[in-house]
Amino acid sequence: MDIRNRVAFAKVLLHGGMVPSEISEPLETLLNQIDNDMRLERNRMVHDEWLISEQWAMRSQIRPKIIKTQSRTRELTMTTDKRYETIEELEEFNTTLDNALAELMQFIDALEAEWLRRGPRIAVLQQAAWPNKS
Repeated sequence: MDIRNRVAFAKVLLHGGMVPSEISEPLETLLNQIDNDMRLERNRMVHDEWLISEQWAMRSQIRPKIIKTQSRTRELTMTTDKRYETIEELEEFNTTLDNALAELMQFIDALEAEWLRRGPRIAVLQQAAWPNKS
């Protein structure tokens, strides 16, 4: 399961009342940080075009843009967004992302341990997450 689906699954559990109340607020904050901030930045890191030297990196994204040239006239152009980054900034983002994902995995491990301790609730969770297709 990729990180986007893991975050979505965790949000379902969070809002479905399956997460203990003492960890629901910090978990929701972390999930929003990963899903709203980090995921978008990570996608730009992965999918943008890169030029890299030993001291800096430049990434660019080319996308279409419609410009209103006159009252009822529009023109399609291509725009390029460029962003220069230092190697230190890239390493810092990588570390931030790694730490957030490690924290998320700790929450998931804690939740799994709680469900196993409680017993039957895990069966309810499994039925809700993977309905029988017969």
